[in-house]
Amino acid sequence: MRKTIGLMVAGVLAGCVSDTGSTRASLTGPELADRISADSPLMPMDDAIAIATMEAPAGAVLAAVELDIEEDEGPLAWDALFVVDGTLLEIEVDGVDGTILEVEEEGEAKRDPSGYIGVAEARAIATAEFPGFALQVEAEVEEDEEHPHYDVVIFAEGQETDFVEVELDAETGEITEIEFEDAYED
Repeated sequence: MRKTIGLMVAGVLAGCVSDTGSTRASLTGPELADRISADSPLMPMDDAIAIATMEAPAGAVLAAVELDIEEDEGPLAWDALFVVDGTLLEIEVDGVDGTILEVEEEGEAKRDPSGYIGVAEARAIATAEFPGFALQVEAEVEEDEEHPHYDVVIFAEGQETDFVEVELDAETGEITEIEFEDAYED
């Protein structure tokens, strides 16, 4: 079982994808800082996205990316979620050496994120406002909403709180909501 930073598969694209289930866990800033310290070098999110994109089929649209931590303190990994011809494809990339760990279909995509601002732009907007280490960027539509948004979770060690979740309009990039947390509930 996985301890996941963020909302990944069950929450990623909620309303856009089928519900695949998730384990909820809590991770504090100091626990995360220990896992991503200099003793355990972590490749940048952009590098993991590039590796996952090379593995994805042509025409795949990146919908989400997030850092995963195995519950048994196994290797750090980046999970990238793509929409490919109406299907969700998760590609897990080793967070240190870039090895592809797993490629798995995750169900049906209920929406196509190709008209959105994109993962990179959403992360850039959020981290410009709240500097820190982006742990997760995901396109999402809640069941009770019609308008798509991105959730960007930032580890802001040394700030007033350890985690900032920034919600942005997926089409315009406008920040619509900000939440501050001392621990991140997965």
